[in-house]
Amino acid sequence: TFMTWWLMLEEPARHGRLARIVQGSVFESISSIVILLNAIFMVYSTNYGIANVGAQRTPIMSGMELFFLAFFCIELQLRLLVHGMWFFCNKDYRWNLFDLLLVLTAFYEELGTWLGQVDGGANVTFMRTMRVVKMAKSVRVLRLLQFLSEPRRMVRSLLGSLLSLFWSFFMMVFVFYLFALGLVQGMASWMETEYVSDSLREDIHRNFGSVQVAMLTCYTAATGGQDWANYYETVVQTGRLNCIFWLGFIMFSHVALM
Repeated sequence: TFMTWWLMLEEPARHGRLARIVQGSVFESISSIVILLNAIFMVYSTNYGIANVGAQRTPIMSGMELFFLAFFCIELQLRLLVHGMWFFCNKDYRWNLFDLLLVLTAFYEELGTWLGQVDGGANVTFMRTMRVVKMAKSVRVLRLLQFLSEPRRMVRSLLGSLLSLFWSFFMMVFVFYLFALGLVQGMASWMETEYVSDSLREDIHRNFGSVQVAMLTCYTAATGGQDWANYYETVVQTGRLNCIFWLGFIMFSHVALM
């Protein structure tokens, strides 16, 4: 297929002063240092944003953002000049596309910030888009893996197990669904025939008021988010069958799932 042919293309060796600079260890070290500094700066700017909600960035922060954007744009341009169209199909094409996406995202954010300052605000859709863009910037630190072989190998192993991880998550959700469905149905049947105090009714609706809520309750009880005994105090008041069902879920989740 075309994609197979495209990925099997092998980039010829690059020569010249610019190629030696871009492919050299010094250039990679400088890029790694700037990426690390950018990661540290993002911690500072994020903390500033949560402590000063709605406030504009300081001039120093704006200058740092422009510096990082300029550096990454220049770095990307130099690599494009060296590799040309091979930039999109050589052995590092995934990282190259990732870098291109990050630069475009950063440029869009700076443009959006400038337009927001000029217009004195922005509509809700635009602001939501900007939030997504800002969150996407946090993955820039992954570029460090491009220069670190051991962590990159670990990430590849993790990616290779994603399918098994997905089916493990699916099985957990399926188990939570089955037990939540049985608990909600059992409690609904019990409430139809028995007297329910206002406090008990409130507890049932808070923790088992729907299948979705009951699934969340099962999840928190199984993972230690809440002590399962706290929920047991509610379940034990709704009949022996529900009590056995809840204890069965706790035993199953601790033995089979965890």
